[in-house]
Amino acid sequence: MIVALALLLGNNIQDQLYLKYIYFLESVSNGLVTPGPDFLTDIQKGVKGFGIASLLSFIGIWLIKLNFIFFFKRLSTQLTAYLVFWWIVLGVTIACGAVSIVVVQFQCLFGPIEEMVTSCVMPSTMEQTYNFFKISCIVDVVTDVLIICFPISILWRIRVSTRKKIALAALFSLVIFTIAVTLVRGSLFGGVYKPLNYSDKKEMNITWIWFWFSIEFTVCKCLKDTSCWPRHD
Repeated sequence: MIVALALLLGNNIQDQLYLKYIYFLESVSNGLVTPGPDFLTDIQKGVKGFGIASLLSFIGIWLIKLNFIFFFKRLSTQLTAYLVFWWIVLGVTIACGAVSIVVVQFQCLFGPIEEMVTSCVMPSTMEQTYNFFKISCIVDVVTDVLIICFPISILWRIRVSTRKKIALAALFSLVIFTIAVTLVRGSLFGGVYKPLNYSDKKEMNITWIWFWFSIEFTVCKCLKDTSCWPRHD
């Protein structure tokens, strides 16, 4: 997964370049610092950085999911029911990945600063962003659950030692951790959306989402690298 590794490295590099603008925006929002003459430009840089990080993470995570799916096909190709389920999961994963990209509000991430500070912060737009983000998390979790069905099926069908079964089960149970990360990333209780003026309006906590996107991408990449060992056993 050289492509995923390149995306992860690129994501980490741009994090270092653009996170400072988001932290500054948070400080201004909390009244800790006074905005300077370059405030609007800094907002645009920070939001674009978040947009780049989101896209890199999305693409990287879904590439890793697809790589997992093809990996599991190589492990068991003799069972018709298994192959039918494999094709279903592949189709669902591709469709869900497309949905995750399509629902991204590109105009609010890469559009002109005038749109970012006007229409993109309107209650209707923020509510739409809220709903889109929930959809993204749901399809992410659904595909993870489908993928984890493969090792469960294989573990009880192939003839390997109990020790290896336990090791393989423990390895792929880490997928559950990625599901937990996704749930935390989208958790309303974790601070993804904060109330505005104690009303029903919501604003996105960009630093929270950015952090958990990076965690999920990193965990997925480490999990995929670790899973390569059964091929050489």
